Amino acid sequence: MRVQTVSGAGKILAALKHHDAEASGFEIDRERAPPSRVTRAGTEVIEPIFRFETARGRGIGVVRLIPESARAWTLLFLTALDG
Repeated sequence: MRVQTVSGAGKILAALKHHDAEASGFEIDRERAPPSRVTRAGTEVIEPIFRFETARGRGIGVVRLIPESARAWTLLFLTALDG
């Protein structure tokens, strides 16, 4: 398993383009826990779980949003595809 950490909108976009994921169809995953306020690493965030499509299959991810700014603090894509 390979974990890559990237910070900043430009670097995140470049990393996604580098991996040529062709991800689309992002939506909240209604089969998982609904978005909720949680504390992660001492930071309060809103945490929805989402689904997406790629040319190779479906995947899931988590985004953690800072409530006051609605900016993403963390964005995680599951590297193993879901079905």
